[in-house]
Amino acid sequence: MHWKLVDSNGNTVKPGGSLTSFRGDHATFECITKSPGCGSTGKIKTTLGEHYPSVYDCTIVDAHRQDLDRDFFRYPMSPAEQAAHENNMCLCRHTSDCIT
Repeated sequence: MHWKLVDSNGNTVKPGGSLTSFRGDHATFECITKSPGCGSTGKIKTTLGEHYPSVYDCTIVDAHRQDLDRDFFRYPMSPAEQAAHENNMCLCRHTSDCIT
């Protein structure tokens, strides 16, 4: 599965994109370090460290399930989707901490 970060307006945030935390701190998005899972929203890496996406009013979504972006966490992955997700994790080109 491939993941992407979307802001509160549903726009994709790409690596190098600017983010502002709820505290008003400015950061640059680097990558997704932990994908969403049961009970977890995942985590992202920025120039200020690793955080939950909600710190920047963002959400990590499956890049291939556009229709569920806004409701992603109301529709948990099926066991088959979860198994596929766990078996298809790969490292991105940014750092060994990042996933795609």
